[in-house]
Amino acid sequence: MPSSVATTLGVKVEVVSEYDPERSRPIQHQWFFRYTITITNQKAETVQLLSRHWIITDGRGHVDEVRGLGVVAQQPEIEPGESYTYSSGASLTTASGKMEGTFQMASQSGIGSARPPCPRARHGVRPCVKRPRRRASDWSTCSSAMSAR
Repeated sequence: MPSSVATTLGVKVEVVSEYDPERSRPIQHQWFFRYTITITNQKAETVQLLSRHWIITDGRGHVDEVRGLGVVAQQPEIEPGESYTYSSGASLTTASGKMEGTFQMASQSGIGSARPPCPRARHGVRPCVKRPRRRASDWSTCSSAMSAR
C-alpha cells in the first residue's frame, strides 16, 4: 500500500491509500480509493484538528476540492504522545490521481494552516513537508498518489 509521511512542528501526518476494487466500476469510469490518515501529536501540548481542505486531482487533471469542519464529523483533541486515526475514501474518473491538502490545527500556541507544495506522484506516494511561514502553530499534511495499476 502506498504511504506518505510528513511532520511539521511536532505534528506527524501519515497517509496510506489503497485501491478498492469492490467499490470501483472501471467500465463506468469510476475508481474508488480508500485512505487512512493517522495524526500523531509529538508536541508537549494538546492540539485540536479544526478543519481540512483536500484537493483531489484525477489522471486527466480534473480537480475536486473538499473543505469542511473536522474529519468524519469530529474535531478531535490529540493529547501529547497520542494519535488519532480515521479512514475515508475518494472516487476518481481515472485509474490514477493524487490527493493533497491541509489540516487547520489549534493549540495553546494559536491556530494556523499551511499549504504544502507537494510533488506529483503517479505510481506511489511521495512525502511532503512544508515549513510554516506564519506562526509556530501552522501544520500541514502531505499528498497521496493513487493508482489502480
